[in-house]
Amino acid sequence: MPANQGFAVRATSGTNSMNIPTDSKLHNAQAFRKAGLNDRSYISLTLIDNIGKTNDLFYLNFDDDASDEYDNGLDAYEFVSGVTAANLSAKLNGDYLSMLGVPLHTGTQVYPLYILKGEDIEYTIGIDELMAIENMEIVLEDIQTGEFITLDESTSYTFIVNEGDDNNRFNLHLKNATAVQDLESELPFAIYSANSSICIMNSESKKYEVLVYDISGRLIYQDSAVSSNFNKIDIDTVEGVYLVKILSEGQAITRKIIK
Repeated sequence: MPANQGFAVRATSGTNSMNIPTDSKLHNAQAFRKAGLNDRSYISLTLIDNIGKTNDLFYLNFDDDASDEYDNGLDAYEFVSGVTAANLSAKLNGDYLSMLGVPLHTGTQVYPLYILKGEDIEYTIGIDELMAIENMEIVLEDIQTGEFITLDESTSYTFIVNEGDDNNRFNLHLKNATAVQDLESELPFAIYSANSSICIMNSESKKYEVLVYDISGRLIYQDSAVSSNFNKIDIDTVEGVYLVKILSEGQAITRKIIK
């Protein structure tokens, strides 16, 4: 093993053990190594402390065998680094994870991200690697400020962490470009529900009008001349089924949303 690198072991029962043979306990000339994840498709995000220049990595692994429980080989627990550095994590069944395995959906999915903070300073979050990921839109939502940032390998987002902030600071919105669209429309919109809000991802920043109807057909929300690449609509209504209609360039797209 190269100098300054290590590994963690998770025991699945109290009787398990691990043995490293004596002939394996040798110094090695191998340079510092950053291995891939077994050729798996993944997104890795980096969180950088802009003062001390420490950083933390979070991996979102895509695998059709991923489940809603902890999956060995896909998930990894977060080891909180202490009070002087922050950690970027997902959460699964109450545990913070530095790696999360999920299926690769043909649609839009939202993954909450948490900042387990160190000092009250400035941080930058960005993409470290996109491995075997094509035609996917990645939008970072800062829940605290309401900003939406389209991420790629050349963009990042800088923010301040203060004492008392909710550690569920971000939502990561992923739109797979193979998502099914209405047959009568080629408009570049993804419409979905996230945390009781209606979200519209507009990949080409086209101008559009949005209308929201309840299940009885009553118009409850309307906005015109929208052109932002991400629109989050919070409607003070009860949970239920709603129809979201987008009009743009003489075409229409309609989605049924469960809020």
